Amino acid sequence: MVFQYSSPVRRNGKGENLDPFPNEIYAEILHYVQPDRQDNAEYHRQLSKIALVCRYFCFLMVPRLFDTLIFDGSTEAKGPTPNYSGFCRSIIKDEGQARELAKYVRTCRVLNWLPDEGFGQISSAAASFLKLHFSAMVFMENLSSLIIDKIILTSQVLRALSELKKLKHLELTDFKEMKGCRAGDYKKLACLRLTTLKMHNSNDKPAFDWANYKQLGQAFDYSHLETLLTSIPSSVTVIQKSTHPSPLRTLELKLYNLQEVTLDTSLFRRLPELRRFEIAPTGYNQLAGVVLKPSDIPLLEDVECLPAHLALLVPGRPVSRVTITLSPRSFQYAPQSPAFLEPLARSTAAAINLSLPFTWFAHYIEAAHSYLAKVNKLRLFCLYRDLDTNPEILKTLATAIPMLPQIRHIQAEPGPGWMGIIPTTFDKINLKEQAAILSGIPSSSKVEDLQLGLIKWSRDRDGKWTPSFEDELRDSLETQLEKVSNWADYLERSDLEDYMKNLFACPTSESSSESK
Repeated sequence: MVFQYSSPVRRNGKGENLDPFPNEIYAEILHYVQPDRQDNAEYHRQLSKIALVCRYFCFLMVPRLFDTLIFDGSTEAKGPTPNYSGFCRSIIKDEGQARELAKYVRTCRVLNWLPDEGFGQISSAAASFLKLHFSAMVFMENLSSLIIDKIILTSQVLRALSELKKLKHLELTDFKEMKGCRAGDYKKLACLRLTTLKMHNSNDKPAFDWANYKQLGQAFDYSHLETLLTSIPSSVTVIQKSTHPSPLRTLELKLYNLQEVTLDTSLFRRLPELRRFEIAPTGYNQLAGVVLKPSDIPLLEDVECLPAHLALLVPGRPVSRVTITLSPRSFQYAPQSPAFLEPLARSTAAAINLSLPFTWFAHYIEAAHSYLAKVNKLRLFCLYRDLDTNPEILKTLATAIPMLPQIRHIQAEPGPGWMGIIPTTFDKINLKEQAAILSGIPSSSKVEDLQLGLIKWSRDRDGKWTPSFEDELRDSLETQLEKVSNWADYLERSDLEDYMKNLFACPTSESSSESK
């Protein structure tokens, strides 16, 4: 590798040499420098500044600087960005130390290379850049993860993928398949030995007719996969038709075209190592023909499914995490009976994390509390516009907690896709009222914390409840400070033990009068 420098020489006050610190010590210290990874340009600018301090720091920073390359085709970048195209040209031409630096690359992300309209062909310039980037990846001998988002899959891209022999993680999101790709280009993908494969839409909506991607779904070798997330029916068919057990530990099915695949018992009997299973909200009838024995998928721990599927997947297995899968439109339609929760009582796990709509929980808690005896963590999806400050939610939870003997953590959050929350304002927050509601929870309960939107309440061993605001809420409230004139009156009415006063350094009534 390049830039091989030994640890800096250490001397005491007398000029005598001391034992050097191992490189790992310095690397661990610099690891705490964490620029914002969401801003790729800023991330590299900050790390580059450290690398310029001295040759030794450069040696320590190079692996982080080149660990992940982002090839972004959008034109919305702010400020200067790393010259990855120049780096790729140097790799291909074997100029300088480019290929030595390429050995540090572990992850590549190829983003935003679709036409502006989302259809048609990309420009010749964009096609040239993509060719350059994928050609350079062949020389990145330690490249193990590739994430492709918003791109047209061409024959050239498919051939380049097949040459990444050490690739273990491949994710294809919001991509389109170019017409005219040859069958031979797909077949070459079978040489990859992937452990993770994801092919889906980022917004979980059936934007494409995934049946048209049949060749892509059939192209990969699934015999080494440990994680599969797919919206392509043919990929599931490959597993079902296999004659050998699969090492899959995670299977997430985002299948929207229900006519293209029928799940049967043989699929699950080929998954002895399966730990997590998820099926899309549209898959109501996809498990209708499946019959499982307790010996099938015996290691299953995590399920994300429709209510009707719990009876098939949970009993007799160590399922400790259950999420009810629903679309936003389905939240108001609760099952006619709480019996859908009964399978939770037949899980062999000692404790269960349960996620479901708040309205369902509130409606059925009295009738179904015996089924929830193992629940120790509860996540509730809410469709309330005033989630942070709604006292009725707290009252419902305070009443339900004594019925849940193992409950320790409760979190109420917006439901998936719910955009109707109104930003919280000072006049809506009443910590005294919330604390009074929580004080009614028996001290014998095991609950440790309860989070209502962006306000979290924690209980100590003496049963005292203490609030804390999430950063998002605190930042929002700080922007309102200049518009609030009656601090003293408001805090006297709503604050709890000066929490907000100290958090926002609010002026007291005396200091306000003195300033006047």
